[in-house]
Amino acid sequence: KTVFSDIIYEPFTGFRQQRLKLVGWKTGNWNGDYYAPGFLFDSAEVTYWLANTDYTIGDSVEYQGKFYVAKTNHNSSTEFDASNWALKGEKPAPQLIPNFEYKIASFNDFYNLETNNFDESQQKLAQRLIGYQSRDYLENLFVNDVSQYKFYQGYIREKGTQNAIDRITR
Repeated sequence: KTVFSDIIYEPFTGFRQQRLKLVGWKTGNWNGDYYAPGFLFDSAEVTYWLANTDYTIGDSVEYQGKFYVAKTNHNSSTEFDASNWALKGEKPAPQLIPNFEYKIASFNDFYNLETNNFDESQQKLAQRLIGYQSRDYLENLFVNDVSQYKFYQGYIREKGTQNAIDRITR
């Protein structure tokens, strides 16, 4: 029961409330603003291309309905020169980008079972080193990815033994 006398789980009847589990990250010293230690906030500001304007590397512009990012520092002259720009497939979106210090520190958790990395591609690479990949039959058995990964590590440790068969049937 909760402090509000709501029943979460009643063992005798088997009644249970549906639950929602949130898995996420909060950086230390975060104050709820755009300031987030360990991360850079990319606001992805896009402007319309203008003639005779100075652009620096990384500036995003929209020209004729397409989005471009400046490859070099340059002055735009009177006509659009595509050689100074890299075409983007879609409009840049605001996002949090981990800084180098955070990326380096995350290697300490490369094989840690208890943590999910902010960088999902790095986490998948670490898991693939032992042969793990998400499987449909494991998704039906376990609530989250961490439990699946723990089970898989134990499974390959016990592979070929009766223990492995007993545990999967449980």
